[in-house]
Amino acid sequence: KITGSTGGALTINSPGCRISNISFEGGTGQVISLSSSDNVFRGCTVQGGSTGIAISGANNTIQDSHVNSAIGIDLAGSTGSKCIILNDTFSGDTGIRINSASNNTIKGCKIQSSTGIDIKSSDGNIIENNSLSGIGFGLSLSSSKANQISNNGFLGAYMSGIDIADS
Repeated sequence: KITGSTGGALTINSPGCRISNISFEGGTGQVISLSSSDNVFRGCTVQGGSTGIAISGANNTIQDSHVNSAIGIDLAGSTGSKCIILNDTFSGDTGIRINSASNNTIKGCKIQSSTGIDIKSSDGNIIENNSLSGIGFGLSLSSSKANQISNNGFLGAYMSGIDIADS
């Protein structure tokens, strides 16, 4: 187990890292920061912090992991693109937030949070075969185009299962 007391538990600035079967616990900020590309996280547990995994690099993969943070994954920035989030479990306030990051794939995830997936100013993302449950917004899409949303299940008392604005 890797623990960060007030800051993050892990920062990756080098490309091509492979991290598997490790538990991370953070303090008040980001638990894990991925600012480089072509990294793979598999079978990890991330807990605590305001953001579980902050991704600003491209071509990163998060697979078969569990994230319990206020924001599970924050995928942002023009280079934060072409990432794959596959078969993960999220709990917290927001499961996945994508902002100005395009061509990402979110597939086979179980998201149990107030807001499931929040996509802003991001194009060409694929969101499929996910299970979302909560009370806020299941999937929110704003100022985005050419996103593919298919075969997702929405459970719970959502105010809106899918909320689309200017997209």
